Amino acid sequence: MRRYRSLPCLCILGLLGTLVPSGTVSGQDPWPPIMKEDLAMTDCPQQPGAAAIFLYREDLDNADGREQSYFRRLKILTPAGKARANVEIPFVKGWLKIEDLKARVVHPDGRSVEFTGEVFEKTAIRAGRLKTSVMAFALPDVEVGSIIDYRFKMVPDRGISISNRSIDALRDAMDVQGRPREGGIDSETGPLYFPAATWDIQKDLFTRKAKFSFVPSGLLNELLALSGKRMRINWVTQRVVGAKPQNTKGGIVLELENVPALEAEEYMPPESSTRMEVRIFYIEGTIDAPDKYWEKTAANWQRGAEKFMRKTGDAAAEAKRVTAGVDGELQKIGALYDRAQEIKNLSYDKTLTRRRQEELKIKDNKNVAEVLKRGYGVRSDVTRTFAAMARAAGFEAKVIRVITRDDKFFVKSLCDLYGQFDSELAIVKVGGEDKIFDPATPFCPIGLVRWNCSESVCLAPSDKPPLFLPTPAYPPDTALTQRVIALALDAEGNLAGTVTVTFQGQEALVRRIEHIGSDETEIKKAFETEMAELLPAGAKVSLKDLEKIDNNADTLVARFEIGVEGLATPAGDKTLLPVSPLLGARRHPFRHAERKFPVCFPYCFREFDDIVITLPEGLEAESVPAKRVMDLKSFGFFLVCVPEDGGKLHVHRDLVLKRSYFQLEEYKTVKAFFDKVIAGDEELVVLAAEGRQRQDFSI
Repeated sequence: MRRYRSLPCLCILGLLGTLVPSGTVSGQDPWPPIMKEDLAMTDCPQQPGAAAIFLYREDLDNADGREQSYFRRLKILTPAGKARANVEIPFVKGWLKIEDLKARVVHPDGRSVEFTGEVFEKTAIRAGRLKTSVMAFALPDVEVGSIIDYRFKMVPDRGISISNRSIDALRDAMDVQGRPREGGIDSETGPLYFPAATWDIQKDLFTRKAKFSFVPSGLLNELLALSGKRMRINWVTQRVVGAKPQNTKGGIVLELENVPALEAEEYMPPESSTRMEVRIFYIEGTIDAPDKYWEKTAANWQRGAEKFMRKTGDAAAEAKRVTAGVDGELQKIGALYDRAQEIKNLSYDKTLTRRRQEELKIKDNKNVAEVLKRGYGVRSDVTRTFAAMARAAGFEAKVIRVITRDDKFFVKSLCDLYGQFDSELAIVKVGGEDKIFDPATPFCPIGLVRWNCSESVCLAPSDKPPLFLPTPAYPPDTALTQRVIALALDAEGNLAGTVTVTFQGQEALVRRIEHIGSDETEIKKAFETEMAELLPAGAKVSLKDLEKIDNNADTLVARFEIGVEGLATPAGDKTLLPVSPLLGARRHPFRHAERKFPVCFPYCFREFDDIVITLPEGLEAESVPAKRVMDLKSFGFFLVCVPEDGGKLHVHRDLVLKRSYFQLEEYKTVKAFFDKVIAGDEELVVLAAEGRQRQDFSI
């Protein structure tokens, strides 16, 4: 969220278009007629077996009237589809409100029953004066073959004034959802782009017919004329096939038929990059191509960043103080990095609403000198201060703007710098080599960049045209999980013992960031849940110790006590035991033979497990699985089980993911590899009474 001092109302109008899905049916006319074939429908030919489908969806975003109107018509096709009778409508309490909500059920015999029941409001997230809420209601007597109609409007909540305070409160609500604040363009330059609406074409149900409309704001045009800005409306479509938005006298309209459901898959690319959608936005009238936009906006951002770092007196003094007595470039840049991480990072303070910020008299920083004087700042303040101190210490340093790829991929035709390039990193030349630094991510060790900024795209300072560059990928060992598992098997087939997990690099960083501001109870529950998901259903897990959760040490260590009942099973006079206890459902991500989307892991990683199982007295291994070794271009897997003196089994397991993104046509290769991993984990050790003839265990 960004504010522009010169055009405050433009930000508000743009925000109203992006906070909620665009659309609605205007007016409250009688319900549209239902066709006989709709009543008779028993299945969806395009998606056989679907629980329910949308017969019709209509969204109207009237920016001129500052309201969005929606109509939905669903057909229930199976008993599972009856869950759609429970309707939930999300909205931002205090900024928007829902009006003219009506619903009905049309039974298979054509009988229509208007909804007269109670509507409930539930709070999902609270932030300052605003709440992200849900309006919920349940339609009674819905059966297979029923048709559900409902419609409503979203309008501004007139009880909240249009002011900077309102915008800040809205920003607080958005920040709570997990995106750390980042600085950007100097506010005096004004916008070259701002969003108007987003049409989410795909839902989780098949849609037979849909209509989307956007009516531009007449007030906006007047404000633009007064400000001297000449803006025009434009749009970008993604994956929309067979139809195009039409610019009519009444606004922009798109009508579609047979829209497939968006069915989520594990390890799929970000939804915003895979779903069908249309983004409508305003762009400065002189910009007639994306390249021109990127050239202008990159120059504006670069000027703003340089202006922030220009006053170097304080940075020079601080750099001199921090590096006094420090020899060597690596050591000096390390000292400056540590100093930057000492700055209080406001972007990750979940309690810091705008009102709380005012109570504490926390101000927005305009330059590096203010950051150092006050000792706090948002993410970009920290990064720019680090770069400025590095320059003052004699290093060649610059700031780059980066796409965080956890929720989006780069779309060049979408002219939205701050909506896409939403993070900043520093590049410093050390020892004649450009190195990338991420001082604004709490607990990020020097030399590492948090995963969603790696293997991404950055906008680097340059002369025109703008310079788009890839950010580096990190090898698997920079995301290493090591588990030391010591268990004892009893005569009833139960396992109990300890697990010590050491997380390094990205694996440590993601957990530290996730738990900023969490209390001990929340942290304990999260780590226990994660461990339990690796084990068979019903396993008991208790976290006993957690080291270094709140610093940037090389490792984060968690120690557990676990118990797994009935893992070993009798088979006549023998006992069968899986070679690995790590058999949880979480380790089986690719069960389906076919897939619709590419496979996108967050990052490359490595897991190494050292497992020792002590057998009950009188029992020994009669045979163990053969050693498994797979060393492929994109994967690696090693598994070996060896009996040891003292009645023990010693298992070494090593899993390596060397590449994070796989095209759809590579899915069979990905699935085949993980199928072999699963098969290896599930192979059985045969246990028998001591003294029987055993397999030759030499390797």
